[in-house]
Amino acid sequence: MADEAVFLRRPLLAAHPAPFPAWPDGFALFGLAEGEEPIVHALLRAAHGEASTHLADPADWWAQITRDPEFSRDLCLVVRDATRAPVGFALCWSGGFIAEIAVEQGVRGRGLGENLLRACLKALERLGAPHARLRCQVEPEDGPLRSAAARLGFVAE
Repeated sequence: MADEAVFLRRPLLAAHPAPFPAWPDGFALFGLAEGEEPIVHALLRAAHGEASTHLADPADWWAQITRDPEFSRDLCLVVRDATRAPVGFALCWSGGFIAEIAVEQGVRGRGLGENLLRACLKALERLGAPHARLRCQVEPEDGPLRSAAARLGFVAE
């Protein structure tokens, strides 16, 4: 079941802009600071499970990502708590694909994932991407992400 996935798509049209994030008190969006790659890698591993082979080694993961022609550090979005610790992370490609999105288990249920998805959409709108794409696992753990995506206008491809 872990290999089953659904791809979702949302047009990024000027006539139907994505809503702005509305961060709960104590949380805010920042860029990825130099040296934080292992921290967000650990956050992704925790969210996706230890069996995530594409996340096996932090250095290999980061090297692979940064070699991609659609990589931009500006599209590495980090949600921080009041202590400025990273508690959420998203990685978008300049072509409109939301490659990674994760929120730390202890702060889930506060709307951070949906707001992080909104931030991804706004970033992709600024780039002029015609649409956003998102891959969700067909597992209960991805249910909240699929629900948030549906609220934001994503539909199955």
